[in-house]
Amino acid sequence: MKSGAVLPITIVQSADTRRRFRVGPFVHAVLVYGVMIVVALILAFPFVWMISTSLKTDGQIIAWPPEWIPRPVHWKNYVNLFAGEKNVTISRFLFNSVVVSCIAVFGQVLSSTMVGFAFARLQWIGRDVSFGVLLATMMLPSQVTIVPVFIGFSKLGWVDSWLPLIIPSWFGSAFFIFLVRQFMLTLPRDLDDAARIDGCNTWQLFYQIILPLCKPVVAAVAVFSFQSHWNDFFNPLIYITNPDKQLLSVGITYLTQRGSAIGPVATPWNLLMGASIVMAVPMVLVFFAAQRVFVQGVVFSGLKG
Repeated sequence: MKSGAVLPITIVQSADTRRRFRVGPFVHAVLVYGVMIVVALILAFPFVWMISTSLKTDGQIIAWPPEWIPRPVHWKNYVNLFAGEKNVTISRFLFNSVVVSCIAVFGQVLSSTMVGFAFARLQWIGRDVSFGVLLATMMLPSQVTIVPVFIGFSKLGWVDSWLPLIIPSWFGSAFFIFLVRQFMLTLPRDLDDAARIDGCNTWQLFYQIILPLCKPVVAAVAVFSFQSHWNDFFNPLIYITNPDKQLLSVGITYLTQRGSAIGPVATPWNLLMGASIVMAVPMVLVFFAAQRVFVQGVVFSGLKG
């Protein structure tokens, strides 16, 4: 009897406790969005400060307390940014980066989709072993092979040109080939059988049937590849010595040689911040232009092994 009497009391107390500490949907949403806003502001702080610094004079940069909104706003900093001596200008570096990145991305997408198609949809001897060897190359850092690769490009006479930055992309990448293969494995095999019955050859199967269905993973490869080539600092620094051929990632460092109004050796932080914004804007635009298919391609690429 005692145990039977205690049980209802315990249940009632538990229900009251849950009711007392239950958080309403509105309060829950406020808490979630409040935390997200705080995190977004923390992450956006460096970018906002970079924009503010790019619109200040040299004196405003070192002023204390710091000015968040420069008064007046010096848009002339961007005019000075694109003005330089001969071909050593940000506009020249920007043009070089756009040309090299676009050509490299096109070659990367073309080669990775073709090789990924061969691994995912075709049957040939040694396919699985070759794919395993391909994945094993991802464990080898590029810094390990930089010396023999540089010697090889030097023997070919490619040093101080864009070829070492472009040609390797036309032979595919293990990571991008893996993404394409994983996505193509999710497509039904009945498509191949139906295409073969209709008289399609291998090239027609790839170009007319499979590739149009791979827009998400193609967008993912294009965005990843563009980010890699656009932000590449190591390879242009090693292979390019002529400032006229230099890319924006390395060309920004030339701004430190200009000096500023504070002194002949002082770093022009306003120009550097402006150049950093110019460096970041194309990558942001590319991501938002392909955001939906990009995310879809990343998600679907890992559904099937």
